[in-house]
Amino acid sequence: MKIDPKELQNLQVLVDSDHWHALINKCTDLLSLHPTSPIIWNMFGLGHFQSGNVAGAKMAFEEAIELDRNFAPAYFNHGNACRELGQLNIALNSFKAAVALETKNFSYLTNLGNILCDMGLLSEAVHYLKAAVETSPNSAVAHFNLANVLKPLGQIENAEKELNAAVSLDPTNSNYKINLALLLEDLGRFEQARDQLNLAILDEPNNPRVQTNLGHLNLREQDFKNGWPQKEFYWKSDEVQEEPLKTRKPLWQGGTVRRLFIWAEQGIGDQIMYASCFNELNVYCDQVLVSLSDRLVPLFQRSFSSNFKFKDKKLPFLEEEFDAHSPGMTALGIMRPDAKAFESSTGPYLKADATRVLAAREYLSGLAKDKPIFGLSWFSDSPRNGFLRSVPIHEMVAALPADCLLVNLQYGNFDQELKAIELETGRLVHSIPGLDTKEDLDGLAAGIMSCDEVITIDNSVAHLSGALGKNTNVLLPFGADWRWSNLHKDSNLWYKSVRLNRQSRPQDWSTCFSRIKYFNLSINL
Repeated sequence: MKIDPKELQNLQVLVDSDHWHALINKCTDLLSLHPTSPIIWNMFGLGHFQSGNVAGAKMAFEEAIELDRNFAPAYFNHGNACRELGQLNIALNSFKAAVALETKNFSYLTNLGNILCDMGLLSEAVHYLKAAVETSPNSAVAHFNLANVLKPLGQIENAEKELNAAVSLDPTNSNYKINLALLLEDLGRFEQARDQLNLAILDEPNNPRVQTNLGHLNLREQDFKNGWPQKEFYWKSDEVQEEPLKTRKPLWQGGTVRRLFIWAEQGIGDQIMYASCFNELNVYCDQVLVSLSDRLVPLFQRSFSSNFKFKDKKLPFLEEEFDAHSPGMTALGIMRPDAKAFESSTGPYLKADATRVLAAREYLSGLAKDKPIFGLSWFSDSPRNGFLRSVPIHEMVAALPADCLLVNLQYGNFDQELKAIELETGRLVHSIPGLDTKEDLDGLAAGIMSCDEVITIDNSVAHLSGALGKNTNVLLPFGADWRWSNLHKDSNLWYKSVRLNRQSRPQDWSTCFSRIKYFNLSINL
């Protein structure tokens, strides 16, 4: 029995009007009459997908594909369902099948490109997202998607071009302007970044991402009066990385409180950075409760007085244990209202395990034979701009003095890269036996302190080394993070023992290395 075309039109009306339960009911009736119709099965699956029954939708799409192997919409919808279920390889195959059947379909190309991004296959994603732009050159979202994959591939100029195209095609979309502003900031073009954010704020004055990023620009310029309040908009944005504390207790606004709970936010580097104000909290509080990464707990317990209580952030404090609370960065903003407020806090405030420091130092000294010992860290996995912060390890090793011992302080597994450097240059980057530089941060602190000085990029090692008071050279990209400001050439507000070495040109580390002044003066001769 043939399907009445009017029945299919009625189904499409239900789709266009988002009447998903009615669509499911209608398809159920029709399938009793037309059980071999791939179109109805596909519509049936779409109804279930939009109603939240993703697993059921997947089964319906598979039935449609089984009935017609050349039915591209079913492959596309099946890909969407599998992606939602986290079955990325299956989704990838379905999207590829849809594109093979309809090579110029914008939605198919876009979703195939996006799932390749999800899987980290960026170079392959570019091919399909470029095809989507060619298919729909007037689609702002096509240019936006392409820009977001070109940037982490290091194709900065092309990414900027695509973002400008997106903004031009859809000038009222604040998200496009914000992402353009972030790229411009990463390139060190701070005033242009501010211009884009100011345009975005005209469209959406209360957009949290706009306010947060304007706050970062203001903090970069040490305009703390405006910067810290703007940064608080982070908690209203869709970029929050952690669940905000749910409590009836008041948010700390400064001033005296008996028991203050500082709860964890952001990553390891930020948790170390905002701990720079902890000792000053003693003036306001009898007891300070702190949640943080479990990897930092032993180090922090050793470093602060007994009226601090530290706990893994996955094991929160009970509400009856505290009288007021604050996220870590919010507390930092209260304690650092201006540049002068930093003056009493630039000294070391973390203490490594002396026994482990001694053991690591003895091991490294045996290798060094009176040569200076340099601890190295060269990589950042920051999704936004880690590729701009990271230094190729072979480039770092080649730039460092030959007469020194090099020590691996980098988190992650770089054994193959270090072995290749040894084979090519004869230089070894030694690892401290038994030290897991990612999970064992207390051991990493000991490793840092066992070195004579540290050379690192902008990552958690920079903050840990600075907080320990270790002599440290930090290598910064041209558009360095707001935390390092742009008002000082080689100094910073956070850590007295840290020297900053900035790129003169984007993505050119050679001038950065040439500017390093080693703390061991004999090396600079």
